[in-house]
Amino acid sequence: MKKGLQIFLATILLLGVVSCGKKADDTKKPDTTSNDIQDVVEDKTKTTQGDLEFSNIKIDSQGAINVVTAKVKNTGSKTLSFKAVLYMKNSDKRTLGKVDQQIDNLVAGKTADINVQIMGDYTTVNTFEVVVEDLK
Repeated sequence: MKKGLQIFLATILLLGVVSCGKKADDTKKPDTTSNDIQDVVEDKTKTTQGDLEFSNIKIDSQGAINVVTAKVKNTGSKTLSFKAVLYMKNSDKRTLGKVDQQIDNLVAGKTADINVQIMGDYTTVNTFEVVVEDLK
């Protein structure tokens, strides 16, 4: 029993000495691939849609949540209500997801913020587009 324990300890000691003698690999190259979804996904939103003007459209990845933000300005002379719909499509132009945000009573000349959060894996999305629907 003692001999087996001695062999076991000698083996561990030998492995420790061998692994300490290995030189650390300091030549690792930095990761140059971008995890920024904005670099991968193309924005297809029309900047002007009727009397509505979109600006500062961004999509950011925050862990498992992707956040689309934008500003929309009512350039017309009437107060408008509408739905801003975010469409996400793959390279085959198939819609993978659709999320909307209702904007009510946007006064002429005023700006509103759009903030749509999407949870899940959207790694196959290569375009997104914000479209105005149900304009009143």
